[in-house]
Amino acid sequence: MDAQFELSPSSIQYFITADVDPGVISRVTELFALRSIVPDYLKVSRYKKTGTIPESLSIDIRVSGLDVHTQDVILQKLNSIVCVQCVRKEAIFKSVRAA
Repeated sequence: MDAQFELSPSSIQYFITADVDPGVISRVTELFALRSIVPDYLKVSRYKKTGTIPESLSIDIRVSGLDVHTQDVILQKLNSIVCVQCVRKEAIFKSVRAA
């Protein structure tokens, strides 16, 4: 008997690039706090200026259990934050045994 598996979205990850600014991290995390969401994963890295690439922050946030509408609202709000250069959203999938 072969087991059948299907992919199921388990969480969403936002990849944010922002200017180096003391308030940008709190502005980003506040969007989740206002919705009583505690991220599963949060990583912030600062990249120094190299050649023609300016100094920037990379903020990665993974959250599970969000519906599609909430994911999109958060994406729009992240894009509207001052100092945020770009935001990319990716679904993280896990395989689950089909019923």
